Amino acid sequence: MASSSEENLKQQLQELQKQLGKKQMFEEAVLLIKSLLVDHYPSSSPSLRKLFYSVVCRVATILRTTYTAPGFWLAGLRLFEQAESKSV
Repeated sequence: MASSSEENLKQQLQELQKQLGKKQMFEEAVLLIKSLLVDHYPSSSPSLRKLFYSVVCRVATILRTTYTAPGFWLAGLRLFEQAESKSV
């Protein structure tokens, strides 16, 4: 059974994933996802790691299809570099 802290983290990631669709919240959401990745990924359960992967993939999809400004891409790049170092 997942701990309550893991459930809270899953809810937080799911909420951040929803915020990615709002242009004015995208960069902040990506920054928070990156922070959660750094703090929690190494000790995450397999299901939580899968959710992290899904959220990072969603960022990539949104960048490819919706947001073209350099600031959005820079935020995404930082997340992707962090994800790569964690082997997401």
